[in-house]
Amino acid sequence: MDMLDKAKLQAQELKTKLEAKVGDAQARRKAGGLLASLGRLAYAERTGRPAQDSDARIAAIVEALRALEADGVHVVPDPAATVVPA
Repeated sequence: MDMLDKAKLQAQELKTKLEAKVGDAQARRKAGGLLASLGRLAYAERTGRPAQDSDARIAAIVEALRALEADGVHVVPDPAATVVPA
């Protein structure tokens, strides 16, 4: 294998790693958005202001989060990192 072939191989490996990192970041961002939406719906319900279709929306969000988890995305935060007001 000559030097050009090695460089091409290294470039392809770097591209693959970069695409994986970008995909992971996008999946984590999507999970964060879904969790934020779920939190807003839960807050609205707990404060007596549920959305008309909150049960269906919650079910859809939970299903989307489960799909992300099935793809290997870490959805549930570390309990030690979760801030709960005193």
